[in-house]
Amino acid sequence: MAEASTSDAAFIVGELSKRLTHASRMLIQKTKADDDLLEKSATERLSLADKLRRAEAEVLALREENQQLKVKCSKLESTASDNEKVLESLRRTVEVDANEKSALKSRITELEWVQTRMAELERVIPEVARRAEGVYQGTRRLLVPLELSLCPCISRSKVFKFSFCFWTG
Repeated sequence: MAEASTSDAAFIVGELSKRLTHASRMLIQKTKADDDLLEKSATERLSLADKLRRAEAEVLALREENQQLKVKCSKLESTASDNEKVLESLRRTVEVDANEKSALKSRITELEWVQTRMAELERVIPEVARRAEGVYQGTRRLLVPLELSLCPCISRSKVFKFSFCFWTG
C-alpha cells in the first residue's frame, strides 16, 4: 500500500502540478488580459481626454465666433433698420412727387385748355374787332350829327376817346 500510496501521491502531485500549471497559465492570461484591458482603458481615457480638450477648445472658439456673429448680426439689424427708414422716406418722397406730378399734369391740362381757348379767341378777336370797328364807325356817323346838335361843348376827340375806351377797355 505504500507503493500505491506513493504512486497515488505522485499521481496527485502530478495532477496538482498540471492544475497548478494550468492555473498559472490562466492567472498569467488573466493578468495579461487585465493589463491589456487597463492599457486599453488608459489609452481610451487619454484619447477621450485629448478629444475632450479639443472639444473644449472648439467650444471656446465657437463661443467666440458666436459672439462675433451676434455683434455682426446686431450691426446688420441696425443697418437693416436704417435702410428701412431710408426706404420709407424714399417711399414718402416718391408719393409726394407722384402727387406733385399729378397736380402738375392737372395744371398742364388746365393750361392746355386755356391755351386752346386763347388760340380760339386769337382767331375770333380780329373778326370781332373788325365788326366792332364797323359798328363803331356806323355809330359814330350817327352820333356826330347828334353830338353837334345836342351838346356843342363835347368835342369830337372826346367822343372818339370815349368810344375807343368803351370798345377796348
